[in-house]
Amino acid sequence: MTALVYALGVVLFLFGVLASIALHEVGHMLPAKKFGIKVTQYFVGFGKTLWSTKRGETEYGVKMFPLGGFIRMVGMLPPAKRDADGRVKGITHGFFGKLIADARALEYESANEVEESRLFYRKPWWQKVIVMSGGPLTNVALAILLLGGVFMGIGAKEPTLVVSDVSDCVIPASEGLRPCVVPPAENPDPVSPARAAGFRVGDRIVSLNGEKMDSWDEFSAGIRASAGGRIDVVVDRAGKP
Repeated sequence: MTALVYALGVVLFLFGVLASIALHEVGHMLPAKKFGIKVTQYFVGFGKTLWSTKRGETEYGVKMFPLGGFIRMVGMLPPAKRDADGRVKGITHGFFGKLIADARALEYESANEVEESRLFYRKPWWQKVIVMSGGPLTNVALAILLLGGVFMGIGAKEPTLVVSDVSDCVIPASEGLRPCVVPPAENPDPVSPARAAGFRVGDRIVSLNGEKMDSWDEFSAGIRASAGGRIDVVVDRAGKP
C-alpha cells in the first residue's frame, strides 16, 4: 500500500510539473496571439515529438523529455545591424559568431513569409514585456491560487488542546523514524509518558497542576517548567473530567 501511495505521489508530482510547464507557455502564447504575433509552435518537452496536431497556424504537441517547453514566435531575432559599408556589426567570427548567424538564418526562413507587423521584434516594447513576462506571471498566479485554495479549503494545521495522537513508545531522535519495539521482544522501547499516564485520542486538556489551560503553547511550557517532577493533568473525556 505504501509503495502504491508513493508511486501515485510521483505520478501526481510529474503531472503537476507538466501542467505548470504547459501553463507557463500558455502565458507567453496568449498575449503573443492577442498582439498579432505569429506563433508557429507550442510544445511541452524537448527532443523527439511524441504527438502533435496543427490548429490554424500553430502546431501543438508533446515531446519526449518533459524538462521544459517552448513556443516559437516568428521574428524573435531582429536582422543584423550593419555599418555604412554594409558589414555586419557585433560578433561575426568564431563559434558564437557562427551560432548567431545560423540562428538568424533559421529565423528568417519563415520570417520572410510573414508580414512585418506580425514579427515579434517589430512590436512596441510594452507588448514585448507583456509577452515575455506572461509565463512567469502565470506561474505566480498558479501558486497563489493553489496555496489560497489549500489554506482556505483545507486550512493550516495548528496545535490545539485536543489530543490527536498518542505515541506508543519513546524512540531516540538519533534512530530516526522506525516502528516501536514492544514486549515480548527483547529490549523493548520505553512506553511513552503520555501512554503510561492514560491519555487517549480525543481528550481535551482542561488544566495542568490546577491551572486552567487556554492554549497548547501554555500547556507545553508548563510541562517543560515541571521537568523531573510530578504533574497533574485534568482532561475532558466525552464530557466527563
